[in-house]
Amino acid sequence: MQNAFDDGYGDIMSNDKRTDEKIDVKSIFNNQSFNKDIFNQAFNNENADEYEHDELIVYDEPQALPSSGGAFQELGQTKINDFTGGRGVDYKRAYTKENKFINPDKVKYREYKNINELKAERSNISHKMSDEDKRKYEQRKMREEEKERKRREAQQEIDNKYLEQFDKLNQLFIKDY
Repeated sequence: MQNAFDDGYGDIMSNDKRTDEKIDVKSIFNNQSFNKDIFNQAFNNENADEYEHDELIVYDEPQALPSSGGAFQELGQTKINDFTGGRGVDYKRAYTKENKFINPDKVKYREYKNINELKAERSNISHKMSDEDKRKYEQRKMREEEKERKRREAQQEIDNKYLEQFDKLNQLFIKDY
């Protein structure tokens, strides 16, 4: 019987070119004494070719982490696209191009003098949804309901397959008895 965990990342992991070679810290920091600025400069130089995005990704609202990796699993899953959970981040998310760094020099953001300045600005934020926000919220809610309906249907199919398998085995045992 098939399982949602049957498809994994074995092919990605076995073809990975990463090695556990020892990192020469002195050469990375050009034999300079270590501080935050030198680290940031070395980090940006080392990862310059890996910057994929010029902008931050804006999420409408926080996303719950999947519950895989624990002593339980979500029923009705037919395919798992993200194995994040428990104690770590999904291998594919961590090591593929889809989640590379942003270039901090190309991102515009405001710096605050102190926490009170930040609080003052945030106190002016309206928490009333606009018509556009309400429409997006309703669409997201409908997508989530559809996803839940499909998950339940998939679980019903899985349950029926197990029941069918049980009935076949039960008939074999009864016949032999």
